[in-house]
Amino acid sequence: MGAFTALRIWVTAPSAHFRVPQTSNPRHTYLVPPYSTVIGFLANILGSREKIERMLAAPFGLGVLCQAGTVTQEYTWLRNLSSSSHEERFGTFGNRVYQDAPEHPGGQQPVTFFVLNDVEVLIYLAHPDREVNTSLKENAFCPERWISHLHLGRSEDWAALEEIAEAEIRPGSRPGDYRNASAYREWMPDPGKRAGAFVYRPQGMGSDDYDEVYRRVTGSANLIASVYRRRDDGGCRDFEYIPVRLFEGNIPWLAPGRYPRLYFDTEKGLPVFFARIDASRLREEGEHGGSGQEQRLHSC
Repeated sequence: MGAFTALRIWVTAPSAHFRVPQTSNPRHTYLVPPYSTVIGFLANILGSREKIERMLAAPFGLGVLCQAGTVTQEYTWLRNLSSSSHEERFGTFGNRVYQDAPEHPGGQQPVTFFVLNDVEVLIYLAHPDREVNTSLKENAFCPERWISHLHLGRSEDWAALEEIAEAEIRPGSRPGDYRNASAYREWMPDPGKRAGAFVYRPQGMGSDDYDEVYRRVTGSANLIASVYRRRDDGGCRDFEYIPVRLFEGNIPWLAPGRYPRLYFDTEKGLPVFFARIDASRLREEGEHGGSGQEQRLHSC
């Protein structure tokens, strides 16, 4: 097993909400940003369709780590401009007064959000195209090149890019190599699904103990959105969902005196679990006429 280089992006945010899609009210949040959120964040920095398409043109590795100070609840209103919702509440289309007080036109609903506070995210990008890394580094602190302000998840959750740097990723086998493993939560892609297609392993790097560690680590199982394709009927998004486990804790011993071989950031002392992001999988499924539901079942 050898070493390789990944781009490490350090992001902070005062608050963030990464909605669990099957929740409505209250709206729960993931404790780690989904891959789709991180890909959107990178696309925002790249700033142009040409560069975004170049990033997605080849399979790449993506590791996401996160820590947050507290989790709180926000009570807010969600509003829409639906004419049917407006008439249901106000009686007629031209009226905006309800119980002698003017209100927002359309419909509105009180909703509770679970929100992460004092958020810190580490993004690791292992991309075979060095021009993608170069573009990210060149645009990182040039907001005039971004698509919009930097945010994680909701547009109101502004984020600050603290650092972007090259990180050496190499295999470790000692407890000290993973000394800060418990400081962050991160996604562990399932190596047993689709013959390990969701786990990123650089060519020529040799084998490691990731599969065995995945089996021994306890954590909630999730299907996390990654890349998507637009359907022809109305432009709806069909996401690919990657089966993962939430890692939060320490690296387990495999046997007395035997610590697992895993890739880690030599500077931060953090194990990094890379998911393999491959947009071609969705293109192939689209050519075969697979529906969004079939993709969800296929990615399980």
